Amino acid sequence: MSWRDGRSRENPVHRLLSAVSIVVNIVANFVLIPYMGISGAALASSISYSLVSVVVLWYYLRETRLPWSVLVPRWSDLFAYAALSRKLGGYSPLRAGMPEVASTVSDLGGRAPPELPDAGLARRETL
Repeated sequence: MSWRDGRSRENPVHRLLSAVSIVVNIVANFVLIPYMGISGAALASSISYSLVSVVVLWYYLRETRLPWSVLVPRWSDLFAYAALSRKLGGYSPLRAGMPEVASTVSDLGGRAPPELPDAGLARRETL
């Protein structure tokens, strides 16, 4: 259910974030377009979207009372994604584009580093 469908209560944070995004985008456009042209417009939009993303992320973490550390992937997550990718036979970032990760994974023999627990990895590989 969307916050605009009329069936749920509108969250005032959405309206505030939209207003902040518009103001930041307009100000950044006035500053950057004369110097950078179309690239300045793209940079202004990127700055605006990034700012709103950080605020939304902060608001989510505050409302759910989760720590920032839940957003950082763990080694077990990386190995679970690699195992799933191998099982599905699709593209794997471990084979292309990330040679430093691929060498680390091959050095470890596909296992999690010894100092980190391998909790749930075997279970995830059976997906």
